[in-house]
Amino acid sequence: MVHTHSKIKKRHKKHKEVITQPQLNSKNFSGGKDSKNMATKDILEKAKKELTDLTGFKSPSAVGFKNEGTELVVTIEVLEKESIPDGMDIIGTYEVRVDENGRMISYKRTDLRKRVDTSFTQET
Repeated sequence: MVHTHSKIKKRHKKHKEVITQPQLNSKNFSGGKDSKNMATKDILEKAKKELTDLTGFKSPSAVGFKNEGTELVVTIEVLEKESIPDGMDIIGTYEVRVDENGRMISYKRTDLRKRVDTSFTQET
């Protein structure tokens, strides 16, 4: 009996690991009944595409995201202005909010920097 019980615990642990994978669905993203159960990667790709479609900027890169209830806040960097040399390119950082179905709710630029400026400031 003890051996069988330990197997059940192992299966339970494996199940927990699957749940903690970065996926957003109605169970762990507070989505509604019409939630499409989109994977985080798909939502990030959709947010990058929508931002570049709206702004016309190139080379989007998702550099962060966080779950805020029924919204996902995605941080995306884009190339706003190409320069010569490349180090003088202007990079914009945008905060994009999407709903549980991956639809963009809003976006705003939060930072603007030259590519060579790689100083890191930690949020408080």
